[in-house]
Amino acid sequence: MAIQWSEEQLKAIHTTDHNILVSASAGAGKTTVLVARLMKRMLEDHISIDRIVAMTFTEAAASEMKKRLLQSLNDKLQKPDLDETEAQYCRQQLILLQSAHISTIHSFCLSIIKADYALIGLNPARIQHIFDDAALAQMKDQAFTQACRRQMAHDPDSFTTLLQTFSSRSEDVSELKKAVLSIAAKASGAQDPQAWIQAAAEAYAPIARLDQLPSPIKEVFFESCAVEAGRLEDCAVQMQRILYDAYPDKEKQANEVLLFLGKLTPAIQAAKNYDYREYRRALFGAIQTKISTLKDALDFNALRKQLNALAKDLVSRTYSEETLLSDLTLTYAVIKPLTALTLDYLALYAELKETQEGIDFDDMEHFAYQILTAENKLAAKRYQERFDEIMVDEFQDSNDLQNAIINLISRGANIFRVGDVKQSIYRFRGGKPQIMRDLMNDVRPENCFIHLSSN
Repeated sequence: MAIQWSEEQLKAIHTTDHNILVSASAGAGKTTVLVARLMKRMLEDHISIDRIVAMTFTEAAASEMKKRLLQSLNDKLQKPDLDETEAQYCRQQLILLQSAHISTIHSFCLSIIKADYALIGLNPARIQHIFDDAALAQMKDQAFTQACRRQMAHDPDSFTTLLQTFSSRSEDVSELKKAVLSIAAKASGAQDPQAWIQAAAEAYAPIARLDQLPSPIKEVFFESCAVEAGRLEDCAVQMQRILYDAYPDKEKQANEVLLFLGKLTPAIQAAKNYDYREYRRALFGAIQTKISTLKDALDFNALRKQLNALAKDLVSRTYSEETLLSDLTLTYAVIKPLTALTLDYLALYAELKETQEGIDFDDMEHFAYQILTAENKLAAKRYQERFDEIMVDEFQDSNDLQNAIINLISRGANIFRVGDVKQSIYRFRGGKPQIMRDLMNDVRPENCFIHLSSN
């Protein structure tokens, strides 16, 4: 049965000559729309598949995309009224599909490195050796141990204080190691990880109010507040939709949900305004609003249970501003030695990877970025000429570095992104939903924002 597309979905599929950002909640069909657009661009607009890049976050998603394209091409070839010119084009696309740039961003970055490693003087032997998890774990252990020894020799008092902060037993460095690796992982999503770490350390300098946090940290902190409250809002809106569609006579629950949303809206707005006190006050006010169960309404009651669980968890983590500021002051004393340790760790880890002639996934992104920016962006200009369409699935999980790479290969007004800021799952790897939020508010004429409200 043919898909019944909504007006918004059709706009996303057919709009061209713009940078398009499609935002949608889970189940709204955003990935289906991306695949439909890809097929339309190839089969109707006759943009050859070798002039399209489609980036996903898993190999499985890339494989499924290729499978659907393969099926569409074969279906078209079976049409009895297909003329020979069109049939020849489809057969050519079938051949090109095998090597098409439909892959994870890491695979795409690796292809850049293989083509132009000489631009940055990279040892070609490293490209052939992608470290497995066991090798990486061993090198991380070795780099961390060496970094600890270096810091103990350089500043024993500060390093001892650092050890005592993370454990009452000096021989137990497990929590300290987790912290260092976590910071390093987050920093890997920046164009310059070392600069990012140094800037992040300054965020812990004593302040009087949370809105005095350094700009990047402030944005991340308050964006997180808005996203957390947004999850509650999303759940309540789904409940509201169920009441409207299936239980229009249940005025009590409808009024309760409406009251909840009315109280929650100021919390989200306060987060956007960097007003933590008002955010916390409005959030707690909304959460105190009770929503009654609905007899025999399993879908509504399941969402009510989910909303209550989300609210309970959020309340337990939304500390007073005074508590957060006090923790900030206490933390600052250990941040500088922690920063020094992490920077040493990164340098030693990079040396080990170079010595053992291999790369990891983070290297793929960083080396690709270095290549694209080398020699006055020589390689980037070639990619800009080569690709007519750049597609990015699950864009909310992109980090700064990945987004920079995407922009470098674009010649302008030819990027199609889909995502949902409330569904970010790669935050631990540096995913930054704020990038998507910023694009949603970018009103330059070459940009087009589309919100999918239904599938």
